[in-house]
Amino acid sequence: MLATQDLNISCVNAYTGLFPQGYLELFNSASLADLSTWYHLNRSAGEKVQVINQFTTPIEEVKFGKLFLKAEQLPLVLDKNVNGILTPHFGAQQDAEEFIWIKFKDGKSVFQTVEGNFMCADASNMNTVFVNRENALDWENFVVESLGENVFALKASTGMYLHFDKVQNKIIANANYVSDNEKFFFAENPVKIQSP
Repeated sequence: MLATQDLNISCVNAYTGLFPQGYLELFNSASLADLSTWYHLNRSAGEKVQVINQFTTPIEEVKFGKLFLKAEQLPLVLDKNVNGILTPHFGAQQDAEEFIWIKFKDGKSVFQTVEGNFMCADASNMNTVFVNRENALDWENFVVESLGENVFALKASTGMYLHFDKVQNKIIANANYVSDNEKFFFAENPVKIQSP
């Protein structure tokens, strides 16, 4: 945004404190579809919009597999009735959502479903973890801290760890330290591994 100010060109900032006409939908989702709706509503030229949230950091490794809560070996699934919220599932392990884990050379990672949605710790929604974003911005990046034997903790962009809230039965990025409810593991699918 500061760069566009220096260059005297318009900027569509998906995280803003001011809502112009028709901007709320774009603010809530930051999706390309809602960006298209917004610039048509405002009679802007869509072909002049340059999206700047593509991966620019070199990729170190790509893995395919399923994400589990370590404490109770619970598979993590998407509750599509609640906007793609990430929640432990008290059922069969094969029901776990399949993710693509993209590890970057700067130490950050993103988790994307095979349908293309990114996992996000939504700082505007009590740091609840959703898997419904079309693009990977700050809230969709995580630091993976290894705890040994394929067990790790996930730290959100806010610096807080992802935590299993048993009362609400969902994953929230609100923990200051790592205990059993902040430990995850990734069950890799070796058949689908490919080099970046």
